[in-house]
Amino acid sequence: MRPVLTQSQTTVFMTGLVLFTFGFQTTLCQGQTNRNFENASQNTEDLQSRIRGETVQRQSEFLRVDTTSSQLAKRVSTLEGRLLLTRTYPTITIREANAALDLARAQSRELRSQPVKPSDVQIAEEQLAISRAESQLAIAVALQKERLLLCELNVLDAERELLRTTNFYALQERLAARGITTPQALAEDKMTLNFSQKRLELMRLRLVTQQTLEESMDARPNKANVKPTAASPNP
Repeated sequence: MRPVLTQSQTTVFMTGLVLFTFGFQTTLCQGQTNRNFENASQNTEDLQSRIRGETVQRQSEFLRVDTTSSQLAKRVSTLEGRLLLTRTYPTITIREANAALDLARAQSRELRSQPVKPSDVQIAEEQLAISRAESQLAIAVALQKERLLLCELNVLDAERELLRTTNFYALQERLAARGITTPQALAEDKMTLNFSQKRLELMRLRLVTQQTLEESMDARPNKANVKPTAASPNP
């Protein structure tokens, strides 16, 4: 004879079955939720890493474009400087200009010391010679100062270029450590950095040389010729 379940036993059995089913489904949902959460976290980390890499790469590209633009501007400035230095002024040193002015004044004194009164043409020629000598001296002094200023500007430009290439190379090193920049590109950037350093050394050497010329006797006008006076037309 088969046993018959009472009502209380049936209730307990059904309640246990429901709880077991609910617990099993809850466990499955929790496992699925944990896996989804882990996948979402991994995807977020991957996305953030890619964003950081893209950001650094864009910064590197912007800096490279800025460096290229700076180099182009520097080349244009160099060409402009060369054009400005191409003048029709005669090439003459300050010492030669001083000597020419002394000669013109000596000839003027000799002309006026003669017993015969000089003619108007001779006086005009004398004044023209002195004026030309004074102009040559003023031009020579101005060109000497201009060359010194150009050397100082070249040093400042070289220092600015070295700062840019140094920062760019430091950024490229970080990108190379992450595998974003190739070793060949990093080696090329290193050569650019070395070139900037050598160029700065050259510009500083030229500045020192120009300052030495400025301080030498060849770069200073005679005290008597600093404030030139016009020749008097009267004998």
